[in-house]
Amino acid sequence: MIIDAISIKNFQTYYGDIEFEFDKPTNDKNIVLIGGLNGAGKTSFFSSIVLGLFGKNSEGIVFERSSGENISDSYENYLQDVFNHSAKKKNETEMEISIALTHESKNIKIVRKWWFDDSIDEILEIYIEEEGVVKPLELPEEEIELNEYYEAFIQSIIPSQVGRFFFFDGEEIKSIAKQDPEQAVVNGINALLGFNILDQLLIDLETLKRNLRKELPGAAKSGLLKNYDELEKIESVIKITDEEKKSCIEEIDDLNIHLEELEHDISEAFEGRDIDNRNEVLDKIFNLDKELHIVENHLQTLVGEVLSLAFPGELLLKTEKILKKDLNNIQELDQSKFVNSLKNKFNKQLMKNLPEDIKKKNSTIDEVKKSLDTTWEDLILGKNKSESFLNNYFSQEEISIAYNHILEVKATTSRDISRLVGKQEALVKEKSELLAMQQLFDSGRYAQDILDKKSNTLSKLSTKQHELERFEAELMVLHQEKINSKNTIERVESSMEVSKDIQKELESVENYQYLINSFMEEARAKRAKQLSKKTSEVIKKLAHKEDLINKVTIDEKTYGINLLDSKNNTVSRMSAGESEIFALSLLQALGDVSNRSLPVVIDTPLGRLDYSHRKSIVSNYFHNVSKQVFILSTDTEIDQNLYKEIKPYLIQTILIKSNNEKSSEIYNDEYFNFEEVNK
Repeated sequence: MIIDAISIKNFQTYYGDIEFEFDKPTNDKNIVLIGGLNGAGKTSFFSSIVLGLFGKNSEGIVFERSSGENISDSYENYLQDVFNHSAKKKNETEMEISIALTHESKNIKIVRKWWFDDSIDEILEIYIEEEGVVKPLELPEEEIELNEYYEAFIQSIIPSQVGRFFFFDGEEIKSIAKQDPEQAVVNGINALLGFNILDQLLIDLETLKRNLRKELPGAAKSGLLKNYDELEKIESVIKITDEEKKSCIEEIDDLNIHLEELEHDISEAFEGRDIDNRNEVLDKIFNLDKELHIVENHLQTLVGEVLSLAFPGELLLKTEKILKKDLNNIQELDQSKFVNSLKNKFNKQLMKNLPEDIKKKNSTIDEVKKSLDTTWEDLILGKNKSESFLNNYFSQEEISIAYNHILEVKATTSRDISRLVGKQEALVKEKSELLAMQQLFDSGRYAQDILDKKSNTLSKLSTKQHELERFEAELMVLHQEKINSKNTIERVESSMEVSKDIQKELESVENYQYLINSFMEEARAKRAKQLSKKTSEVIKKLAHKEDLINKVTIDEKTYGINLLDSKNNTVSRMSAGESEIFALSLLQALGDVSNRSLPVVIDTPLGRLDYSHRKSIVSNYFHNVSKQVFILSTDTEIDQNLYKEIKPYLIQTILIKSNNEKSSEIYNDEYFNFEEVNK
């Protein structure tokens, strides 16, 4: 289908008669770029296409029903709103939209007219050109109402249910591609993929089966009709319960997604810790204090007992040389001054050679100094403090023994100290973080809000899981009742005279139902896989490298959507840009998989996107999405730079302006003077 022209009269911003004529798309050029500032008439153009094609069936695309409002009332209210204000003031009463299109090599013209008097009257006309002659579309049967037949004819070309996938506002497309699609979207996908026809066929077959049963001779007398009614009631309850079960599963999925989001928030708030309340924080602090005390005691013990032996062996030799040198000159010196001088030199050499891990810790350094005092007395003066320091303590044999012992413990001691110091630092840091969390709780800034939400969500999830179990149990009972009811019917039928012809027809209907259900099950699975694959392919072309979405999977029954990242983890949160990219990708995939050749009309397509996403869509999306594409844009969406990117694919440009009378006017082959800039 290709749109050739649109004529508008007194619709929204278009006062009087306005006509758009479009050049035919080619293999290389498929885009009609329509520019206009906000309020100029772009959205009015968009709405004219939808309303002209679908009329009352435009619900959900250009108008919505208010709560409690029926379709007729809401449609009439919409028509009153879109009737041009200038026409109203001048007491004009007619509004008209005419769409000329090409479908399957036939030239078709759809005309809708409305008259606004005491009430709103609407007329639909369809004309077809055959062999150069334009004439009204003729009724195949006199019994069919003209308007009803015309609406059905349009629906055969483009079902209104699929309209939202080809005519859409860029600001609203995210609603089409929600991970939990609305029923209207599911119905649209069914229509787009052709499943709605099969669904209707199943309904018709069920009606036929019901009517055939009533024709069975003696059925009423035997109570068979009552049995059939009971079976239908059971099947109806099964259907309702099954829908309730599906709804419950969807709610559980939503709660699980919400729970994941809350877990993410909790992880961020508590830096990855699994914390549920203030008492848990206090317990963790208490346990940390105990562990920290043990580590510090161990470290102190290690330092006090063996640190003196961990310094390099060269230090001992240096100490011997210092001692011997000073002893030679001690004749007249005060012994106590000599001992203190020697101790200071000894300690200075030791501190210089300590491991770096120890030097960084003030608390550990204090322990080292205490240990040095003790070590000095034991190692230098000997255990007998009254003994003269001129004893033979520093004999070559003593030095050799001490040196060998030093070498044995040096490596082990250094590693143990480093490990303990590292653990001590980690525990102190963790305690500091927990104390900060305690302050959050105590100050009320956090106030258990996220944790309360998590608790409430878990409670709701538990309730819904119990509901699901109940639905599953009820369905088991109902299915057994269905089996029992069918067995009863078979027994009654076998005991009475049953028309063979009717029975044969009933069996045929049931066989058809089985075949259609089997086919639809396989077809849905196949289509879902195709949609998943195609959507994933498109999204990879459009998305940034840093975007999360890498793969899309679609449920074959519910059409529920699961988004996966590069590691196949579920993506529960998307940026505005990612959401729109995903929606556009899904829409293109739906068009490709359905094999429907329909024009695409996009109003304000790039408003929420950053520049790099815009460039990607302009370069890779628009010229691939359909054979004919209408883009309605402001000068900030498709700006001068993006105009250069899209120009090779343009069939034509149209600029819409608002004149002094606040009516829209069109200017062919113009677009915000970018053409002049690029000449």
